[in-house]
Amino acid sequence: MKKYLIALLIPLIVFSIAKNIVFVVTPSIDKTVLWKQKGKVFKGSYVSYQLNDDIIGNNLIIKKVGCDESENIILIGHDFYCNDEFIGSYKSKSKNGITLVHTNDLGKIPAGKVWLSGSHKDSYDSRYFGLVNKSDLLRLKPIL
Repeated sequence: MKKYLIALLIPLIVFSIAKNIVFVVTPSIDKTVLWKQKGKVFKGSYVSYQLNDDIIGNNLIIKKVGCDESENIILIGHDFYCNDEFIGSYKSKSKNGITLVHTNDLGKIPAGKVWLSGSHKDSYDSRYFGLVNKSDLLRLKPIL
C-alpha cells in the first residue's frame, strides 16, 4: 500500500513543480529558466504576457518591465528611452525581412500600464506593440 501511495504522490509533486517553471527558448531575454511568482509587477520584473498581434500571432512572450507607470517614454531618432535610460532602438524590418512599425505610445505611462523590453536587439517588444496592462502580466523570478 505504501508503494502505491508513493507512486501516486511522486507524479503529483513533479507536476506541481513543473507547472511553475518557464523555459525561455529564444534569445529575447538574458534568462533561460524562470519560476512563476505571485506579486506586484514593477520596473525590472521579468514577466510573461499573452500577445496576440499580426506579427507573431497568439503567443506567450517573456520580457522584462523596462518602464513603469508614471515614467516617460521618449523617442529620439530610432532610440527609445525610459526617462533618461536607453531601453532600445527600433528597426524598420525584422531579421526575417518583415516590415516593423514602431509604437506611438510616447510620453507619461498611464496608471496600470507598463513597457516591456527584451534584452536582445531583435526582441519583439513594446517598441512595436506598445504598452500593456499590468493586470495581464504574470511575474516571473529568474532561476538560471
